[in-house]
Amino acid sequence: MDVASGSNTVVTETTSKYFGRKTKLFGVEFRSQLEAQWAAFFTLSGIRWGYEMHKINTTHGGYIPDFYLPDIQGGLICEVKPLGRAGEDYKVTVEKLQCAATALKKNATVLRGSPEQFCTFDIGEEGFMTKDGVGGSHEVIFWDEKGLGWDNQYCFCVCWDCWRVGYEYDGRGDRVCKDRGKCDTNVVMALDAPIVPISHGDKGYSANHPRIYHAANLARLMVQDGAR
Repeated sequence: MDVASGSNTVVTETTSKYFGRKTKLFGVEFRSQLEAQWAAFFTLSGIRWGYEMHKINTTHGGYIPDFYLPDIQGGLICEVKPLGRAGEDYKVTVEKLQCAATALKKNATVLRGSPEQFCTFDIGEEGFMTKDGVGGSHEVIFWDEKGLGWDNQYCFCVCWDCWRVGYEYDGRGDRVCKDRGKCDTNVVMALDAPIVPISHGDKGYSANHPRIYHAANLARLMVQDGAR
Protein backbone atom coordinates (compact mmCIF):
# COMPACT_ATOMS: atom_id res chain seq x y z
CA MET A 1 0.00 0.00 0.00
CA ASP A 2 1.37 3.39 -1.01
CA VAL A 3 0.15 5.91 1.53
CA ALA A 4 2.40 8.87 0.91
CA SER A 5 -0.68 11.07 1.10
CA GLY A 6 -4.09 10.99 2.71
CA SER A 7 -5.96 12.01 5.83
CA ASN A 8 -3.77 13.17 8.70
CA THR A 9 -6.37 12.47 11.37
CA VAL A 10 -4.73 10.81 14.37
CA VAL A 11 -6.73 8.37 16.49
CA THR A 12 -5.25 6.34 19.35
CA GLU A 13 -6.66 3.24 21.00
CA THR A 14 -5.64 0.65 23.58
CA THR A 15 -2.04 0.27 24.70
CA SER A 16 -0.01 -2.44 22.95
CA LYS A 17 2.62 -4.55 24.71
CA TYR A 18 5.81 -2.77 23.69
CA PHE A 19 5.18 0.36 21.69
CA GLY A 20 2.34 2.34 23.25
CA ARG A 21 -1.07 3.02 21.77
CA LYS A 22 -2.54 1.81 18.52
CA THR A 23 -2.73 4.83 16.27
CA LYS A 24 -4.66 5.66 13.12
CA LEU A 25 -2.94 8.04 10.72
CA PHE A 26 -3.27 8.58 6.96
CA GLY A 27 -6.23 6.22 7.08
CA VAL A 28 -4.02 3.35 8.31
CA GLU A 29 -4.20 1.75 11.76
CA PHE A 30 -0.71 1.29 13.15
CA ARG A 31 0.10 -1.01 16.05
CA SER A 32 1.82 1.83 17.88
CA GLN A 33 2.42 5.56 18.03
CA LEU A 34 6.04 4.82 17.23
CA GLU A 35 5.12 3.25 13.90
CA ALA A 36 2.78 6.17 13.17
CA GLN A 37 5.64 8.61 13.81
CA TRP A 38 7.77 6.78 11.26
CA ALA A 39 4.95 6.90 8.73
CA ALA A 40 4.67 10.65 9.33
CA PHE A 41 8.44 11.07 8.99
CA PHE A 42 8.51 9.18 5.69
CA THR A 43 5.60 11.23 4.34
CA LEU A 44 7.10 14.56 5.42
CA SER A 45 10.43 13.52 3.88
CA GLY A 46 8.84 12.67 0.55
CA ILE A 47 9.59 8.94 0.96
CA ARG A 48 7.00 6.53 -0.42
CA TRP A 49 6.18 3.75 2.02
CA GLY A 50 4.01 0.69 2.50
CA TYR A 51 2.90 -0.75 5.85
CA GLU A 52 2.90 -4.49 6.63
CA MET A 53 2.97 -5.39 2.95
CA HIS A 54 4.73 -8.78 3.05
CA LYS A 55 4.28 -11.95 5.08
CA ILE A 56 7.44 -14.05 5.36
CA ASN A 57 7.82 -17.61 6.64
CA THR A 58 10.78 -17.88 9.02
CA THR A 59 12.17 -20.41 11.50
CA HIS A 60 10.43 -18.29 14.15
CA GLY A 61 7.06 -18.52 12.39
CA GLY A 62 5.24 -16.02 10.22
CA TYR A 63 6.72 -12.53 10.12
CA ILE A 64 5.38 -9.28 8.67
CA PRO A 65 7.98 -6.46 8.46
CA ASP A 66 6.68 -3.07 9.56
CA PHE A 67 7.55 -0.92 6.53
CA TYR A 68 8.72 -1.24 2.96
CA LEU A 69 10.34 1.76 1.23
CA PRO A 70 10.28 1.03 -2.53
CA ASP A 71 12.48 3.96 -3.60
CA ILE A 72 15.22 3.62 -0.96
CA GLN A 73 18.15 1.40 -1.98
CA GLY A 74 16.01 -0.23 -4.63
CA GLY A 75 13.53 -1.32 -1.94
CA LEU A 76 14.26 -1.35 1.79
CA ILE A 77 12.57 -3.53 4.45
CA CYS A 78 12.26 -1.74 7.81
CA GLU A 79 11.52 -3.05 11.29
CA VAL A 80 10.69 -0.49 14.00
CA LYS A 81 11.87 -1.05 17.58
CA PRO A 82 11.63 1.24 20.62
CA LEU A 83 14.83 2.71 22.02
CA GLY A 84 15.99 1.06 25.24
CA ARG A 85 13.42 -1.71 25.12
CA ALA A 86 13.92 -4.67 22.80
CA GLY A 87 10.45 -6.18 22.76
CA GLU A 88 12.04 -9.41 21.62
CA ASP A 89 15.55 -10.77 21.47
CA TYR A 90 17.54 -8.69 18.97
CA LYS A 91 19.04 -11.82 17.46
CA VAL A 92 15.54 -13.07 16.63
CA THR A 93 14.70 -9.74 15.00
CA VAL A 94 17.82 -9.90 12.85
CA GLU A 95 17.13 -13.51 11.86
CA LYS A 96 13.61 -12.55 10.79
CA LEU A 97 14.95 -9.64 8.76
CA GLN A 98 17.53 -11.91 7.15
CA CYS A 99 14.74 -14.26 6.08
CA ALA A 100 12.76 -11.31 4.71
CA ALA A 101 15.78 -9.96 2.82
CA THR A 102 16.40 -13.36 1.26
CA ALA A 103 12.74 -14.00 0.37
CA LEU A 104 12.15 -10.55 -1.12
CA LYS A 105 15.69 -10.09 -2.46
CA LYS A 106 15.90 -6.66 -0.83
CA ASN A 107 17.98 -4.93 1.81
CA ALA A 108 16.68 -4.60 5.38
CA THR A 109 17.28 -2.43 8.44
CA VAL A 110 16.13 -1.84 12.03
CA LEU A 111 14.90 1.64 12.98
CA ARG A 112 15.53 2.09 16.71
CA GLY A 113 13.58 4.72 18.58
CA SER A 114 11.46 7.54 17.22
CA PRO A 115 12.49 9.39 14.05
CA GLU A 116 13.68 12.29 16.21
CA GLN A 117 15.87 9.99 18.33
CA PHE A 118 17.13 8.07 15.33
CA CYS A 119 17.88 11.06 13.12
CA THR A 120 19.33 13.59 15.56
CA PHE A 121 22.13 11.54 17.07
CA ASP A 122 24.12 8.39 16.46
CA ILE A 123 22.61 5.82 18.78
CA GLY A 124 25.60 3.50 18.60
CA GLU A 125 28.22 6.08 19.54
CA GLU A 126 26.03 7.63 22.21
CA GLY A 127 26.01 4.31 24.02
CA PHE A 128 22.29 3.64 24.12
CA MET A 129 22.76 -0.05 24.83
CA THR A 130 20.22 -2.23 26.57
CA LYS A 131 21.05 -5.05 28.94
CA ASP A 132 20.24 -7.60 26.24
CA GLY A 133 22.94 -6.17 24.00
CA VAL A 134 20.79 -4.27 21.53
CA GLY A 135 22.95 -1.48 20.21
CA GLY A 136 23.10 0.97 17.32
CA SER A 137 20.14 0.81 15.02
CA HIS A 138 21.76 1.98 11.82
CA GLU A 139 22.76 -1.46 10.57
CA VAL A 140 21.73 -2.58 7.09
CA ILE A 141 21.43 -6.20 6.03
CA PHE A 142 22.38 -6.45 2.37
CA TRP A 143 21.09 -9.05 -0.04
CA ASP A 144 22.65 -10.17 -3.29
CA GLU A 145 22.78 -13.43 -5.21
CA LYS A 146 25.97 -14.42 -3.39
CA GLY A 147 24.30 -14.21 0.01
CA LEU A 148 23.72 -11.80 2.89
CA GLY A 149 26.07 -9.19 4.28
CA TRP A 150 25.78 -6.18 6.58
CA ASP A 151 27.22 -2.73 7.19
CA ASN A 152 26.69 0.29 9.48
CA GLN A 153 26.23 3.16 10.35
CA TYR A 154 23.45 4.24 7.97
CA CYS A 155 21.50 7.47 8.34
CA PHE A 156 18.73 9.30 6.54
CA CYS A 157 20.36 12.09 4.58
CA VAL A 158 19.68 14.56 1.78
CA CYS A 159 21.05 15.22 -1.70
CA TRP A 160 22.43 18.75 -1.54
CA ASP A 161 21.32 19.50 -5.10
CA CYS A 162 17.65 18.49 -5.00
CA TRP A 163 16.91 17.73 -1.32
CA ARG A 164 15.79 14.21 -2.11
CA VAL A 165 15.98 12.06 1.05
CA GLY A 166 17.90 8.78 1.04
CA TYR A 167 19.39 6.30 3.49
CA GLU A 168 23.15 6.08 3.07
CA TYR A 169 26.31 5.04 4.88
CA ASP A 170 27.51 7.77 7.24
CA GLY A 171 24.72 10.02 5.98
CA ARG A 172 26.65 10.71 2.78
CA GLY A 173 24.27 12.90 0.84
CA ASP A 174 26.33 12.68 -2.33
CA ARG A 175 25.26 9.04 -2.65
CA VAL A 176 21.52 9.73 -2.62
CA CYS A 177 21.40 10.67 -6.30
CA LYS A 178 23.99 8.49 -8.02
CA ASP A 179 23.85 10.71 -11.08
CA ARG A 180 23.41 14.46 -10.75
CA GLY A 181 21.39 14.41 -13.96
CA LYS A 182 18.68 12.46 -12.11
CA CYS A 183 18.12 15.22 -9.56
CA ASP A 184 14.60 16.60 -9.54
CA THR A 185 15.06 20.33 -9.10
CA ASN A 186 11.30 20.75 -8.68
CA VAL A 187 11.72 19.39 -5.16
CA VAL A 188 13.94 22.32 -4.22
CA MET A 189 11.70 24.83 -5.96
CA ALA A 190 8.69 23.50 -4.09
CA LEU A 191 10.53 24.08 -0.83
CA ASP A 192 11.42 27.62 -1.95
CA ALA A 193 15.09 26.96 -1.33
CA PRO A 194 18.10 27.64 -3.58
CA ILE A 195 19.78 24.88 -5.52
CA VAL A 196 23.29 24.34 -4.21
CA PRO A 197 25.49 23.49 -7.21
CA ILE A 198 27.98 21.04 -5.78
CA SER A 199 29.74 18.17 -7.48
CA HIS A 200 28.45 14.74 -6.56
CA GLY A 201 31.29 12.78 -5.07
CA ASP A 202 31.23 10.25 -2.24
CA LYS A 203 30.54 12.29 0.88
CA GLY A 204 28.54 15.49 1.29
CA TYR A 205 27.41 14.53 4.79
CA SER A 206 23.83 15.68 5.36
CA ALA A 207 22.29 13.56 8.14
CA ASN A 208 21.81 16.81 10.07
CA HIS A 209 20.16 18.58 7.13
CA PRO A 210 17.21 20.80 8.14
CA ARG A 211 14.82 18.71 6.05
CA ILE A 212 15.68 15.61 8.11
CA TYR A 213 15.53 17.40 11.46
CA HIS A 214 12.25 19.18 10.82
CA ALA A 215 10.55 16.09 9.37
CA ALA A 216 11.55 14.09 12.46
CA ASN A 217 10.40 16.82 14.86
CA LEU A 218 7.10 17.41 13.06
CA ALA A 219 6.41 13.66 12.97
CA ARG A 220 6.59 13.57 16.76
CA LEU A 221 4.36 16.63 17.16
CA MET A 222 1.88 15.30 14.63
CA VAL A 223 1.29 12.08 16.53
CA GLN A 224 1.55 13.54 20.03
CA ASP A 225 -0.90 16.34 19.29
CA GLY A 226 -3.41 13.91 17.87
CA ALA A 227 -2.99 11.58 20.85
CA ARG A 228 -4.07 14.14 23.44
